[in-house]
Amino acid sequence: MTATLATLSTGVEPLSATRVRLTVDVPFSYLREPLAAAYRDAAKQVMVPGFRPGHAPPRLIDRRVGRKTVIQQALRQVLPDLYRAAVKDAGLRVLGDPDLDVTTVVDEAHVVFTADVDVRPEITLPDFSGLEVTVDTAEVTGGEVDEFLAEMRERFAWLEPVHRPASASDYVTLSMSASAGGELVSDAQVTQVSYMVGAGTLFASLDTALTGLSAGDVTMVRDKLLGGSHAGREADIKVTVGRVAVKVLPELGDKFAADASEHDTLTAWRETITRDLAAAKRARQAEQASQRAVDAVLAVTDFPLPESAVTTAVEQRERLLRRQPGTGGVSSDIAGARLPGAADLGGEVMAEAEKSVRTGLLLDQVAEVAGLTTDGEEVAAFVSAKATEAGVDPGDFLSEVTAYHQEAAFAVEVLRGKALAWLASQVTVHDTAGVPVDVTALREAQ
Repeated sequence: MTATLATLSTGVEPLSATRVRLTVDVPFSYLREPLAAAYRDAAKQVMVPGFRPGHAPPRLIDRRVGRKTVIQQALRQVLPDLYRAAVKDAGLRVLGDPDLDVTTVVDEAHVVFTADVDVRPEITLPDFSGLEVTVDTAEVTGGEVDEFLAEMRERFAWLEPVHRPASASDYVTLSMSASAGGELVSDAQVTQVSYMVGAGTLFASLDTALTGLSAGDVTMVRDKLLGGSHAGREADIKVTVGRVAVKVLPELGDKFAADASEHDTLTAWRETITRDLAAAKRARQAEQASQRAVDAVLAVTDFPLPESAVTTAVEQRERLLRRQPGTGGVSSDIAGARLPGAADLGGEVMAEAEKSVRTGLLLDQVAEVAGLTTDGEEVAAFVSAKATEAGVDPGDFLSEVTAYHQEAAFAVEVLRGKALAWLASQVTVHDTAGVPVDVTALREAQ
């Protein structure tokens, strides 16, 4: 039997601006089929003399385990379905899982249960046409093209040996051996490593010691080790210079353009670089317009946040922090900033969680007002793109999403992305030079 709106009597009691108590009165007739199934299951578990396993009648099952126990088992099976039907009946937009409690069971009459659950708050959206946001300009300067070409020259540079003493910015090939207390430090022995004089990345006195040395020279340095099992301890370090070289950059001209790009001339390559940088800037404009449009709406829109949604968002950020190196194993106490020295980090996590929840709820409301929808093909395409970004086989990833019933979560993400784009198209957008920006055209061009 399927619960229908006509079979349930529901009542809604506000507990706060974002939480309600749903009281559901269910006719006992609805439990007939689940109760029969519960008796069949109980009969398989209870051995009754004179009856084969699974064939003991309900009256004997009641004597052995109690009818109340069987009714509770039936309720556990059907409460989720009853709850969903009651939510639909009441027209609630629920968030998260409910706290269910069976309050009344009158055999052969009715069952009453309550569900305390968070709901979407009421959100009054402003007039979007009155909002303005500013994004970066998409203009590409000659200096930016020069900077790109400089990076490419660095990428194609090579080291050329020189026959003179080393000086700042030269590259030397080093072998080093450290000993402490007369014994070699096993994890402080290196052979033929390249090092730029002046980098300051190995130990403090190395750059001074290398300056003026030539290929084949050997010097001894006493300094503190920066890593390994003897980190912080002074050691005697033998440094041998194998080679001194300088970095040589390719000459900026047509030959370099032919070697490093698909163009035969530097002029043609510069034109392509300019177009590519402009396209990237236009894409960046669309992203900025979306995020800044949301921020502009949030700045003039106030609504309460469901506590459970914020708690979940905080917990998600804590898990991410625990996976990041250097966090020292952040405790769940960070949400309340109760750890010594965790106040700043805890406050930051809470602020980020609250903004995330607030943004999501706002975009849900925008999607509803704009009449936006999504379908299975869009969700599948989104999941496939996510898998490709992560370097995972799209088919396998989609199967995993389906197996773990995550389609709904991805559908929400797709719909919010649509709401984000729609919102950006509704506000007035200018770049920093005051030029109007057509966000819709930007997205269509991508």
